[in-house]
Amino acid sequence: LPMAFVNFLVLPGMFYAAFSGDQTNTHKAFAVIMLKTVVGLLVQTLIGRKVAAWYGVDDHLTKQWLHASIASPVWVFYMMIAIIELADSDLDGLNAGSAWRLPPHIQDRFRAAWIHVPMVGQIAVALGINGILTLIIVFASLVQAIELGSLLWTLYNDILPALEVYDERSISATSHWARVYLQVQHVCD
Repeated sequence: LPMAFVNFLVLPGMFYAAFSGDQTNTHKAFAVIMLKTVVGLLVQTLIGRKVAAWYGVDDHLTKQWLHASIASPVWVFYMMIAIIELADSDLDGLNAGSAWRLPPHIQDRFRAAWIHVPMVGQIAVALGINGILTLIIVFASLVQAIELGSLLWTLYNDILPALEVYDERSISATSHWARVYLQVQHVCD
């Protein structure tokens, strides 16, 4: 859950770093993205190990699988996707912030491209590319906040009380904890 909150705290900083136009801020933003991505990958690895342990997968088997997988091109592809997914919201914030610094001729080209699009063209022209990108990240942040709130509600009202009934090693308890961890993993990215 701390990683989910970090996403909400970092996004406005990313937006400001690009919006300010100060290259030092942008370099700091990229350093934060790299650090957050590494921490996110570590958290997801720990979550995966915890879930594997609940299902009785031996840590030695996990290490063998991991060593065999690392050599696989598919594993490299999945890791690239995971890294992109972890940094995605930060990069969205940088894009929206930098859109406010676009030269007028680029903004004019955007408006000219959208002016003839039925129904949404007038909205796109009125908002401009900077307004649209900013609204997208605000909307996405609201959706994530609602999703996180729903997860916390489910955790405290449904899952934790149900776990009091189960033995910690039972299949039902394992399934409940796995559900919580997988939801937390989703919110973390």
